[in-house]
Amino acid sequence: MSLRTSLRTAHTAFRGFSTCLPRYNPSDNQPGPSSGPSFSDLSSILSPITSAAPKPASAPSTPSSPLGGFSSAPSVVDQPRGYSPSALPPKIDPVLDLFTNMLMKSGMKGVAQTRVTNILELIRQTSNQPPVPLLHRAILLSSPSVKVLTMRKSMKSVPTPRALTERQRTRQAIAWILKAAEKGRRVTAKREERIAKEVLAILEGESEVFKWLEQRHKEAALARSNIFAR
Repeated sequence: MSLRTSLRTAHTAFRGFSTCLPRYNPSDNQPGPSSGPSFSDLSSILSPITSAAPKPASAPSTPSSPLGGFSSAPSVVDQPRGYSPSALPPKIDPVLDLFTNMLMKSGMKGVAQTRVTNILELIRQTSNQPPVPLLHRAILLSSPSVKVLTMRKSMKSVPTPRALTERQRTRQAIAWILKAAEKGRRVTAKREERIAKEVLAILEGESEVFKWLEQRHKEAALARSNIFAR
């Protein structure tokens, strides 16, 4: 037999053997004829193990702001800077300063301040309490809310009530306290003692200042119809 005839016979036998084997299609999930387990088979085998494994805890959310806070927190730029005038405490007590000015005579404010100090000390010794809040309370109880002015209406003068500001109310209350304390100046007691006694009498509700306060409010109530007088 020649070499060409033997090669033709072997080629024919190989073609017949290859046609009887199944062909492998890459799109199918079935493994090829000579390959081992495919990737899909391995995932189906390991699926129960991965489902039974505990899930890792979710990491905490990181803050979005660069300063370590959350995005809802206000930034440092939004906060106001400095101090507002209303937040700063006054250098002096305005009520005590007005009380000192009304007690002063001939411009001698140092003498008036010494008298105010003596009055507060007498109030503290008598009541055994802080004197400044007691003085504020007495002035608040003695302060009227209105004043009565004489206004011209239809060619005649009529009383007309007008509201007072806070400073005007405080000033009128201090004036009444000093006026009530001056009634006993013939007694040997000093002026500081008389004023201190008058403040304590107002706190006890036994001062004559309440009569003047009630009379002022009665006059304002009777003249309330003349409020709109020009």
